[in-house]
Amino acid sequence: MIGVDTNVLVRLFVDDDHRQHKLAVRFFDERSADDAVFISVVTVVEFFWVMKRTYKRKPAAILDLLTGMLESEDAIFEKADEIRQVIALARQTGADLADLLIARSGQMAGCRTSVTFDQPAAKLASGMELLK
Repeated sequence: MIGVDTNVLVRLFVDDDHRQHKLAVRFFDERSADDAVFISVVTVVEFFWVMKRTYKRKPAAILDLLTGMLESEDAIFEKADEIRQVIALARQTGADLADLLIARSGQMAGCRTSVTFDQPAAKLASGMELLK
């Protein structure tokens, strides 16, 4: 198993640096169930934000990419079941994936709630509330 940094994952889907894109494609093409990539929760969050903010991809399209990777035998995700659940919640509620992962992590750690100054997060993410 080989861990993957966010920038390698981004270059798999974005060809703004042709050399890095080709290297990323070749690297992922060489993966198998016996030599899979490991994708951490931090990488998932960064990937979502970079694709949304920097590359202006629609959240639904990013969620589709993540769902496809989750279904691959060539990729092992940290907390895969929780990520699947959070992706489903993001699709249902329109909440930001990062906000939902933060709220879910807090819940799993036994937190009563997670506080935020982000009004949409407090409204859409179960387990988050506005700090007043």
